[in-house]
Amino acid sequence: RRREWGVLRSLGVDRRGIFGFVLLEAAVQGAAGAGLGILLGTFLGRAALGAVSRTVGNLYVPVGAAQVSLAPSEALLALGAGTASALLSALLPAAAAARMSVRESIHRGDATAAGHVRTGWMTAAGVSLLGAAALLTRFDPIHGVPLFGYVSAFGIVAGFALLTPLSLRLFST
Repeated sequence: RRREWGVLRSLGVDRRGIFGFVLLEAAVQGAAGAGLGILLGTFLGRAALGAVSRTVGNLYVPVGAAQVSLAPSEALLALGAGTASALLSALLPAAAAARMSVRESIHRGDATAAGHVRTGWMTAAGVSLLGAAALLTRFDPIHGVPLFGYVSAFGIVAGFALLTPLSLRLFST
């Protein structure tokens, strides 16, 4: 995408415009992904509930499983969270795209292929998040809500995401 940003910059789009364009693209993709996740998650939840209910009923005791339902407020919250996480994830790439000169963006190519991505801080942050996630699993729920479990799950996802550039560098040919 660096080349496209360079072309846009050469056509007169300023740094703020590039920054906004990258964030807008992330918001649209985040909202689309969250919307698709809501639909597929509801469908798969209903299918899984039916299958598990039948299995438990056949093997152990008849079970009347509840319906899977998603309130509109919950769907909007999930949509907002998906969009917000996509925007948050796009802040650093958007800032990098906005800082890049026209010449550099058109001629430089992919920073990862050229070896320009520094992975040290990302690796340290990823390992730290994974360690913190492991520690958070030791805490009990608060008023029946497994808050530390939720934060731990986020730490696992974010930790492995931060380790991705290192793994690409190590395993790329």
